[in-house]
Amino acid sequence: MVERLDDVEKLRRASRFGGLDTLRGLAAAAVVWHHSVDNNAVYYGENTYFSRGIGVTTFFVTSGFLITRILLREQDKTGNIALGKFWVRRALRIFPLYFVILGIYVLLVASAQRGTEAGDLFWRNLPYYATFTTNWFVAEDPGKRIIFFFAWSMAVQEQFYMLWPTIMKAFARRYAFVFPLAFLLASEASSQILHLAGRQPGLLQHIIASLDTPIFFGVAAAMVVHSKRAWGFELVHKLAGRIWSLPLAIALVLLPRWVPSIPRDVLSLSICYLVVACVLAPPVYLKLITNSLAAHVGTVSYGIYLIQSLVLNAVGKVFHEPPPGIAFAIAFPVVVLLATLSNRYLERPFMRLREELPKRPLVEAVPAVAPIEPAHAPSAHSLAR
Repeated sequence: MVERLDDVEKLRRASRFGGLDTLRGLAAAAVVWHHSVDNNAVYYGENTYFSRGIGVTTFFVTSGFLITRILLREQDKTGNIALGKFWVRRALRIFPLYFVILGIYVLLVASAQRGTEAGDLFWRNLPYYATFTTNWFVAEDPGKRIIFFFAWSMAVQEQFYMLWPTIMKAFARRYAFVFPLAFLLASEASSQILHLAGRQPGLLQHIIASLDTPIFFGVAAAMVVHSKRAWGFELVHKLAGRIWSLPLAIALVLLPRWVPSIPRDVLSLSICYLVVACVLAPPVYLKLITNSLAAHVGTVSYGIYLIQSLVLNAVGKVFHEPPPGIAFAIAFPVVVLLATLSNRYLERPFMRLREELPKRPLVEAVPAVAPIEPAHAPSAHSLAR
Protein backbone atom coordinates (compact mmCIF):
# COMPACT_ATOMS: atom_id res chain seq x y z
CA MET A 1 0.00 0.00 0.00
CA VAL A 2 1.52 3.31 -1.07
CA GLU A 3 1.67 5.97 1.58
CA ARG A 4 -0.67 8.88 0.95
CA LEU A 5 2.20 11.41 0.97
CA ASP A 6 3.86 9.43 -1.82
CA ASP A 7 0.57 9.46 -3.72
CA VAL A 8 0.45 13.25 -3.46
CA GLU A 9 3.98 13.61 -4.83
CA LYS A 10 3.40 11.12 -7.64
CA LEU A 11 0.32 13.01 -8.71
CA ARG A 12 2.15 16.34 -8.58
CA ARG A 13 5.01 14.96 -10.70
CA ALA A 14 2.81 13.24 -13.29
CA SER A 15 3.36 14.79 -16.73
CA ARG A 16 0.53 13.11 -18.63
CA PHE A 17 -2.79 11.42 -17.94
CA GLY A 18 -3.80 8.87 -20.57
CA GLY A 19 -7.45 8.99 -19.54
CA LEU A 20 -7.66 12.63 -20.58
CA ASP A 21 -6.49 11.81 -24.12
CA THR A 22 -9.33 9.29 -24.35
CA LEU A 23 -11.79 11.81 -22.93
CA ARG A 24 -10.73 14.39 -25.50
CA GLY A 25 -11.17 11.80 -28.26
CA LEU A 26 -14.75 11.18 -27.17
CA ALA A 27 -15.34 14.93 -26.94
CA ALA A 28 -14.04 15.38 -30.49
CA ALA A 29 -16.45 12.73 -31.75
CA ALA A 30 -19.28 14.42 -29.86
CA VAL A 31 -18.51 17.75 -31.50
CA VAL A 32 -18.48 16.32 -35.03
CA TRP A 33 -21.71 14.47 -34.28
CA HIS A 34 -23.33 17.65 -32.97
CA HIS A 35 -22.35 19.55 -36.09
CA SER A 36 -23.63 16.68 -38.23
CA VAL A 37 -27.12 17.14 -36.78
CA ASP A 38 -26.88 20.89 -36.27
CA ASN A 39 -29.10 21.81 -39.19
CA ASN A 40 -31.37 18.79 -38.88
CA ALA A 41 -33.81 19.74 -36.15
CA VAL A 42 -36.40 17.67 -37.97
CA TYR A 43 -34.48 14.58 -36.87
CA TYR A 44 -33.57 15.43 -33.31
CA GLY A 45 -35.32 18.62 -32.29
CA GLU A 46 -33.71 21.96 -31.56
CA ASN A 47 -32.73 21.36 -27.93
CA THR A 48 -30.67 18.18 -28.12
CA TYR A 49 -28.19 16.80 -25.62
CA PHE A 50 -25.21 17.67 -27.81
CA SER A 51 -26.48 21.20 -28.44
CA ARG A 52 -25.62 21.94 -24.79
CA GLY A 53 -21.94 22.04 -25.76
CA ILE A 54 -20.80 18.77 -24.16
CA GLY A 55 -17.77 18.51 -26.43
CA VAL A 56 -16.55 22.10 -26.24
CA THR A 57 -17.08 22.20 -22.47
CA THR A 58 -15.02 19.03 -22.05
CA PHE A 59 -12.21 20.54 -24.10
CA PHE A 60 -12.32 23.79 -22.15
CA VAL A 61 -12.23 22.09 -18.74
CA THR A 62 -9.45 19.73 -19.82
CA SER A 63 -7.41 22.59 -21.27
CA GLY A 64 -7.74 24.66 -18.10
CA PHE A 65 -6.69 21.66 -16.01
CA LEU A 66 -3.65 20.70 -18.10
CA ILE A 67 -2.34 24.20 -18.74
CA THR A 68 -2.59 25.08 -15.05
CA ARG A 69 -0.69 21.92 -14.13
CA ILE A 70 2.08 22.84 -16.57
CA LEU A 71 2.37 26.26 -14.95
CA LEU A 72 2.25 24.87 -11.41
CA ARG A 73 4.94 22.32 -12.17
CA GLU A 74 7.13 25.05 -13.67
CA GLN A 75 6.67 27.13 -10.52
CA ASP A 76 7.63 24.11 -8.42
CA LYS A 77 10.83 23.55 -10.43
CA THR A 78 11.99 27.12 -11.01
CA GLY A 79 10.04 29.29 -8.56
CA ASN A 80 8.78 31.32 -11.50
CA ILE A 81 6.83 31.24 -14.78
CA ALA A 82 8.67 32.21 -17.99
CA LEU A 83 5.83 34.03 -19.73
CA GLY A 84 7.76 34.66 -22.93
CA LYS A 85 8.64 31.01 -23.36
CA PHE A 86 5.09 29.93 -22.54
CA TRP A 87 3.54 32.27 -25.11
CA VAL A 88 6.01 31.33 -27.84
CA ARG A 89 5.30 27.64 -27.19
CA ARG A 90 1.57 28.25 -27.44
CA ALA A 91 2.01 30.24 -30.65
CA LEU A 92 4.09 27.46 -32.23
CA ARG A 93 1.38 24.98 -31.27
CA ILE A 94 -1.65 26.97 -32.39
CA PHE A 95 -0.80 29.50 -35.07
CA PRO A 96 0.53 27.35 -37.96
CA LEU A 97 -2.55 25.19 -38.52
CA TYR A 98 -4.99 27.92 -37.49
CA PHE A 99 -3.73 30.39 -40.08
CA VAL A 100 -3.43 27.71 -42.76
CA ILE A 101 -7.12 26.87 -42.28
CA LEU A 102 -8.05 30.55 -42.14
CA GLY A 103 -6.15 31.04 -45.41
CA ILE A 104 -8.14 28.18 -46.99
CA TYR A 105 -11.36 29.88 -45.93
CA VAL A 106 -10.15 33.15 -47.44
CA LEU A 107 -9.58 31.41 -50.78
CA LEU A 108 -12.92 29.58 -50.65
CA VAL A 109 -14.90 32.69 -49.75
CA ALA A 110 -13.14 34.72 -52.43
CA SER A 111 -13.96 32.12 -55.08
CA ALA A 112 -17.37 30.82 -54.03
CA GLN A 113 -18.99 33.50 -51.83
CA ARG A 114 -18.14 36.67 -53.73
CA GLY A 115 -20.94 39.22 -53.43
CA THR A 116 -23.03 37.13 -51.04
CA GLU A 117 -24.21 38.30 -47.62
CA ALA A 118 -22.24 35.54 -45.90
CA GLY A 119 -19.13 36.40 -47.91
CA ASP A 120 -19.33 40.11 -47.15
CA LEU A 121 -19.81 39.32 -43.46
CA PHE A 122 -16.75 37.07 -43.52
CA TRP A 123 -14.56 39.89 -44.85
CA ARG A 124 -15.86 42.26 -42.16
CA ASN A 125 -15.12 39.66 -39.48
CA LEU A 126 -11.71 38.62 -40.85
CA PRO A 127 -9.71 41.06 -38.63
CA TYR A 128 -11.37 39.52 -35.55
CA TYR A 129 -10.64 35.97 -36.75
CA ALA A 130 -7.01 36.93 -37.34
CA THR A 131 -6.60 38.56 -33.91
CA PHE A 132 -8.50 35.98 -31.82
CA THR A 133 -11.20 38.43 -30.75
CA THR A 134 -14.20 36.70 -32.36
CA ASN A 135 -15.95 36.23 -29.02
CA TRP A 136 -15.86 40.00 -28.41
CA PHE A 137 -16.87 41.39 -31.78
CA VAL A 138 -18.79 38.69 -33.69
CA ALA A 139 -22.28 38.03 -32.36
CA GLU A 140 -24.03 34.75 -33.05
CA ASP A 141 -27.23 35.03 -35.08
CA PRO A 142 -29.15 31.71 -35.34
CA GLY A 143 -30.81 32.86 -38.54
CA LYS A 144 -27.65 34.03 -40.27
CA ARG A 145 -24.77 32.13 -41.81
CA ILE A 146 -21.50 33.21 -40.16
CA ILE A 147 -18.56 31.61 -41.91
CA PHE A 148 -15.69 30.64 -39.55
CA PHE A 149 -17.73 31.51 -36.48
CA PHE A 150 -16.23 28.52 -34.64
CA ALA A 151 -13.17 30.76 -34.14
CA TRP A 152 -14.92 32.12 -31.04
CA SER A 153 -13.68 29.16 -28.99
CA MET A 154 -10.11 29.61 -30.20
CA ALA A 155 -10.37 33.25 -29.13
CA VAL A 156 -11.40 32.11 -25.65
CA GLN A 157 -8.40 29.80 -25.51
CA GLU A 158 -5.91 32.44 -26.66
CA GLN A 159 -7.22 35.01 -24.20
CA PHE A 160 -6.90 32.41 -21.44
CA TYR A 161 -3.27 31.74 -22.44
CA MET A 162 -2.49 35.45 -22.17
CA LEU A 163 -4.38 36.17 -18.96
CA TRP A 164 -4.03 33.20 -16.64
CA PRO A 165 -0.23 32.68 -16.68
CA THR A 166 0.19 36.41 -16.06
CA ILE A 167 -2.06 36.19 -12.99
CA MET A 168 -0.25 33.10 -11.70
CA LYS A 169 3.10 34.83 -12.10
CA ALA A 170 1.94 38.03 -10.38
CA PHE A 171 0.14 36.53 -7.38
CA ALA A 172 0.85 33.89 -4.79
CA ARG A 173 -1.16 30.71 -5.34
CA ARG A 174 -3.50 31.32 -2.43
CA TYR A 175 -4.46 34.66 -3.97
CA ALA A 176 -4.45 33.46 -7.58
CA PHE A 177 -7.05 30.85 -6.61
CA VAL A 178 -9.58 33.65 -6.11
CA PHE A 179 -9.45 34.67 -9.78
CA PRO A 180 -10.96 31.55 -11.43
CA LEU A 181 -13.79 31.65 -8.92
CA ALA A 182 -14.40 35.33 -9.67
CA PHE A 183 -14.23 34.76 -13.43
CA LEU A 184 -16.87 32.05 -13.21
CA LEU A 185 -19.23 34.64 -11.74
CA ALA A 186 -18.18 37.45 -14.11
CA SER A 187 -21.03 37.18 -16.61
CA GLU A 188 -23.78 37.06 -14.00
CA ALA A 189 -22.23 39.88 -11.98
CA SER A 190 -21.77 42.19 -14.98
CA SER A 191 -25.33 41.51 -16.17
CA GLN A 192 -26.76 42.38 -12.77
CA ILE A 193 -24.73 45.59 -12.58
CA LEU A 194 -25.91 46.67 -16.03
CA HIS A 195 -29.49 45.83 -15.14
CA LEU A 196 -29.36 47.90 -11.96
CA ALA A 197 -27.75 50.76 -13.87
CA GLY A 198 -30.36 50.53 -16.63
CA ARG A 199 -27.70 50.20 -19.34
CA GLN A 200 -27.48 47.95 -22.39
CA PRO A 201 -24.58 45.49 -22.80
CA GLY A 202 -21.60 46.87 -24.70
CA LEU A 203 -18.09 45.81 -25.61
CA LEU A 204 -16.86 45.97 -22.02
CA GLN A 205 -19.66 43.66 -20.89
CA HIS A 206 -18.80 41.20 -23.68
CA ILE A 207 -15.17 41.19 -22.56
CA ILE A 208 -16.11 40.65 -18.92
CA ALA A 209 -18.61 37.95 -19.84
CA SER A 210 -15.94 36.15 -21.85
CA LEU A 211 -14.11 35.44 -18.58
CA ASP A 212 -17.01 33.23 -17.49
CA THR A 213 -15.84 30.06 -19.22
CA PRO A 214 -15.65 26.38 -18.18
CA ILE A 215 -11.88 26.66 -18.59
CA PHE A 216 -11.76 28.05 -15.07
CA PHE A 217 -13.51 24.99 -13.63
CA GLY A 218 -10.48 23.07 -14.91
CA VAL A 219 -8.14 25.70 -13.47
CA ALA A 220 -9.68 25.43 -10.00
CA ALA A 221 -9.59 21.61 -10.16
CA ALA A 222 -5.90 21.61 -11.10
CA MET A 223 -5.01 23.92 -8.22
CA VAL A 224 -6.84 21.68 -5.74
CA VAL A 225 -5.40 18.44 -7.13
CA HIS A 226 -1.88 19.93 -7.20
CA SER A 227 -2.12 21.29 -3.67
CA LYS A 228 0.77 20.45 -1.35
CA ARG A 229 -1.63 19.89 1.51
CA ALA A 230 -2.20 16.18 2.13
CA TRP A 231 -5.71 16.84 3.45
CA GLY A 232 -6.62 18.41 0.11
CA PHE A 233 -5.51 15.29 -1.72
CA GLU A 234 -7.42 13.12 0.74
CA LEU A 235 -10.62 15.08 0.17
CA VAL A 236 -10.32 15.01 -3.63
CA HIS A 237 -9.42 11.33 -3.59
CA LYS A 238 -12.43 10.45 -1.44
CA LEU A 239 -14.74 12.28 -3.84
CA ALA A 240 -13.22 11.47 -7.23
CA GLY A 241 -10.76 8.60 -6.76
CA ARG A 242 -13.02 5.78 -5.59
CA ILE A 243 -14.22 2.85 -7.66
CA TRP A 244 -17.67 4.42 -7.86
CA SER A 245 -16.42 7.92 -8.79
CA LEU A 246 -15.97 7.40 -12.53
CA PRO A 247 -19.39 5.76 -13.09
CA LEU A 248 -20.99 8.53 -11.02
CA ALA A 249 -19.21 11.21 -13.06
CA ILE A 250 -20.36 9.64 -16.34
CA ALA A 251 -23.93 9.46 -15.04
CA LEU A 252 -23.86 13.13 -14.01
CA VAL A 253 -22.56 14.20 -17.43
CA LEU A 254 -25.25 12.15 -19.19
CA LEU A 255 -28.04 13.40 -16.90
CA PRO A 256 -29.03 16.38 -19.12
CA ARG A 257 -29.96 13.83 -21.78
CA TRP A 258 -33.03 13.10 -19.68
CA VAL A 259 -33.25 16.32 -17.64
CA PRO A 260 -32.66 19.15 -20.15
CA SER A 261 -33.38 21.86 -17.56
CA ILE A 262 -30.10 21.29 -15.71
CA PRO A 263 -28.20 24.63 -15.64
CA ARG A 264 -25.15 24.93 -17.88
CA ASP A 265 -22.80 25.63 -14.96
CA VAL A 266 -23.95 22.43 -13.25
CA LEU A 267 -23.12 20.50 -16.40
CA SER A 268 -19.68 22.18 -16.55
CA LEU A 269 -19.07 21.21 -12.93
CA SER A 270 -20.09 17.61 -13.71
CA ILE A 271 -17.62 17.52 -16.62
CA CYS A 272 -14.94 18.90 -14.30
CA TYR A 273 -15.70 16.08 -11.87
CA LEU A 274 -15.36 13.60 -14.77
CA VAL A 275 -11.95 15.05 -15.68
CA VAL A 276 -10.68 14.66 -12.11
CA ALA A 277 -12.21 11.17 -11.87
CA CYS A 278 -10.26 10.17 -15.00
CA VAL A 279 -7.06 11.55 -13.46
CA LEU A 280 -7.57 9.69 -10.16
CA ALA A 281 -9.24 6.56 -11.57
CA PRO A 282 -8.30 3.29 -9.77
CA PRO A 283 -6.27 0.70 -11.74
CA VAL A 284 -9.41 -1.35 -12.49
CA TYR A 285 -10.41 1.35 -15.00
CA LEU A 286 -7.01 1.65 -16.65
CA LYS A 287 -7.84 -0.27 -19.83
CA LEU A 288 -11.20 1.46 -20.14
CA ILE A 289 -9.86 5.01 -19.94
CA THR A 290 -6.72 4.46 -22.03
CA ASN A 291 -8.33 3.22 -25.24
CA SER A 292 -5.67 3.67 -27.93
CA LEU A 293 -8.04 4.66 -30.76
CA ALA A 294 -9.89 7.25 -28.68
CA ALA A 295 -6.56 8.50 -27.31
CA HIS A 296 -5.26 9.02 -30.85
CA VAL A 297 -8.38 10.97 -31.76
CA GLY A 298 -7.79 13.07 -28.63
CA THR A 299 -4.17 13.67 -29.60
CA VAL A 300 -5.17 15.10 -33.01
CA SER A 301 -8.30 16.84 -31.71
CA TYR A 302 -6.95 20.32 -32.50
CA GLY A 303 -6.85 19.45 -36.18
CA ILE A 304 -10.31 17.88 -35.90
CA TYR A 305 -11.62 21.13 -34.47
CA LEU A 306 -10.31 23.23 -37.35
CA ILE A 307 -10.92 20.80 -40.22
CA GLN A 308 -14.31 19.28 -39.39
CA SER A 309 -16.40 22.19 -40.71
CA LEU A 310 -14.74 22.01 -44.13
CA VAL A 311 -15.29 18.26 -44.37
CA LEU A 312 -18.91 18.37 -43.20
CA ASN A 313 -19.68 21.10 -45.71
CA ALA A 314 -18.08 19.04 -48.48
CA VAL A 315 -20.03 15.93 -47.44
CA GLY A 316 -23.25 17.94 -47.48
CA LYS A 317 -22.61 19.17 -51.01
CA VAL A 318 -21.37 15.88 -52.49
CA PHE A 319 -24.10 13.72 -50.95
CA HIS A 320 -26.87 16.34 -51.11
CA GLU A 321 -27.40 16.87 -47.37
CA PRO A 322 -27.50 13.26 -46.14
CA PRO A 323 -29.18 12.33 -42.83
CA PRO A 324 -27.05 13.18 -39.78
CA GLY A 325 -25.96 9.62 -39.02
CA ILE A 326 -24.71 9.08 -42.55
CA ALA A 327 -23.03 12.50 -42.65
CA PHE A 328 -21.17 11.67 -39.43
CA ALA A 329 -20.19 8.18 -40.61
CA ILE A 330 -18.70 9.61 -43.80
CA ALA A 331 -17.14 12.76 -42.36
CA PHE A 332 -15.61 11.61 -39.08
CA PRO A 333 -13.05 9.11 -40.46
CA VAL A 334 -12.03 11.65 -43.12
CA VAL A 335 -11.63 14.38 -40.49
CA VAL A 336 -9.51 12.10 -38.28
CA LEU A 337 -7.33 11.12 -41.24
CA LEU A 338 -6.75 14.74 -42.30
CA ALA A 339 -6.11 15.78 -38.69
CA THR A 340 -3.58 12.94 -38.34
CA LEU A 341 -1.75 14.06 -41.48
CA SER A 342 -1.84 17.67 -40.29
CA ASN A 343 -0.46 16.66 -36.91
CA ARG A 344 2.39 14.69 -38.45
CA TYR A 345 3.47 16.94 -41.30
CA LEU A 346 2.47 20.45 -40.25
CA GLU A 347 2.05 20.67 -36.49
CA ARG A 348 4.87 18.42 -35.24
CA PRO A 349 7.69 20.28 -37.01
CA PHE A 350 6.63 23.46 -35.21
CA MET A 351 6.12 21.55 -31.97
CA ARG A 352 9.71 20.27 -32.20
CA LEU A 353 10.90 23.85 -32.39
CA ARG A 354 9.47 24.39 -28.92
CA GLU A 355 11.96 21.97 -27.45
CA GLU A 356 14.77 24.24 -28.65
CA LEU A 357 13.36 27.33 -26.95
CA PRO A 358 15.49 27.12 -23.76
CA LYS A 359 18.58 27.36 -26.02
CA ARG A 360 17.42 30.57 -27.66
CA PRO A 361 18.46 33.90 -26.10
CA LEU A 362 15.19 35.71 -26.90
CA VAL A 363 13.30 33.51 -24.44
CA GLU A 364 14.13 33.11 -20.78
CA ALA A 365 15.91 29.81 -20.32
CA VAL A 366 14.40 27.51 -17.72
CA PRO A 367 14.39 23.72 -17.31
CA ALA A 368 11.88 22.28 -19.77
CA VAL A 369 8.64 20.88 -18.43
CA ALA A 370 7.45 17.67 -20.04
CA PRO A 371 4.85 18.86 -22.55
CA ILE A 372 1.18 18.12 -22.13
CA GLU A 373 -0.85 19.11 -25.13
CA PRO A 374 -4.10 20.78 -24.17
CA ALA A 375 -7.15 20.10 -26.24
CA HIS A 376 -8.51 22.90 -28.24
CA ALA A 377 -12.18 23.10 -28.00
CA PRO A 378 -14.26 22.66 -31.08
CA SER A 379 -17.17 25.04 -31.20
CA ALA A 380 -20.49 24.01 -29.77
CA HIS A 381 -22.23 26.74 -31.72
CA SER A 382 -23.95 26.27 -35.04
CA LEU A 383 -21.79 25.12 -37.93
CA ALA A 384 -21.86 27.79 -40.64
CA ARG A 385 -22.93 26.03 -43.77
